[in-house]
Amino acid sequence: LSIILYANKLYKFNILTLITLSLPMTIFQLGSTSPDSLIFSLSILLGAFLARIVYSDIEFKRIDFFKILVILFVLVTTKFSLYPLLLIPFFISKMRKIKYGFLLSFFFVILSLCWIFISLKLISSGEGVHFQDSNTLGKIFHYLTNLNRLIYLYKETIFDSASFKGILTSFIGVLGWLDTFFDKYVYCIFFVFISIPCLYFLCYSFIEKPLVIIFSCFLAISIFLLTYFILLVTWNPIDTNIITGVQGRYFIPILLIFSFIIGGNNFNNSERYKKLESFIPILVLLFSVAEMVNLLINRYYLALV
Repeated sequence: LSIILYANKLYKFNILTLITLSLPMTIFQLGSTSPDSLIFSLSILLGAFLARIVYSDIEFKRIDFFKILVILFVLVTTKFSLYPLLLIPFFISKMRKIKYGFLLSFFFVILSLCWIFISLKLISSGEGVHFQDSNTLGKIFHYLTNLNRLIYLYKETIFDSASFKGILTSFIGVLGWLDTFFDKYVYCIFFVFISIPCLYFLCYSFIEKPLVIIFSCFLAISIFLLTYFILLVTWNPIDTNIITGVQGRYFIPILLIFSFIIGGNNFNNSERYKKLESFIPILVLLFSVAEMVNLLINRYYLALV
């Protein structure tokens, strides 16, 4: 909560950020003892820093650049799938002409890569009790040398309707339990609240800053694909026909980060936007809490009566 409040002080949250924060899964994970609470809050802080760089005329200090590098180091070494985010410091260095920015960015890329390599070695030693196969590095080499097989698994998984439905439902929220689901209309309402401002901001921001949006989309797609790859080599056996273990909550940090980029401050001078900014997130939050309470009562109380 302290990190989130600090991020809001750096750069005011837009509608899309607030809606994402109001999702049941986001609320559940922010209140949990899992690393996701730290990852989500640091993703918001990173997004706030990036928005200041892209949309603000405020002087960008070198200490802010170092803060971004530290945030990125924590994120990518906690969630390996976020590793493409380490391209951001290079983009910032060129955009703001930071002295020795490329050199410092390259150092953190190597440092993070070494950290991840050591972690994978520990997993390969059999210490990772949650993994189906201990030979993680061996499977990475196998799929990189058999790209046709890797492409086949991507195609079978991403375009599988059951897999796609599972990701959408667990993105919005299943309260941490894979057998606890909302009614269908609840998912539809949340999906509308997310997709409409996302598409609107994306189109508007693309007109204003196309290179930034293209770069952001490239990073988002890279993280999406790498998430599947990480689950493939750590969770799935070598003879699998579909990639299992991917959950929607893995993609919440992406939306939290890039909600600042695509939202920006394009509408802050509009009275209509200010009214929507005050009303819609509160409406989503109230709806989210009401549905969560209703689901919990039905699962843990009424089911026992």
